[in-house]
Amino acid sequence: MASEVTSRTDREEKTEGTGLVGYLDRRPEIGLWRMLANCALEPRPIFKPEERRRVRKGFAVLAFTALALAAWFAWFNLIR
Repeated sequence: MASEVTSRTDREEKTEGTGLVGYLDRRPEIGLWRMLANCALEPRPIFKPEERRRVRKGFAVLAFTALALAAWFAWFNLIR
């Protein structure tokens, strides 16, 4: 009976990283943050991988517009 309990806990420890979290940990190129970064930032230069990624112009315009609309809504509906 004791060996059954220890073998079950050993099995649980070994299979802990086989779920979705373990899969995403093994594959760093996929995930929510990577997807958002790819939408907001331009691709890395091939010959200069250490260089920082620049913000996409379309994303910057969209973010600024959303921020301006939120400020406009707050000014006319919440502050005034």
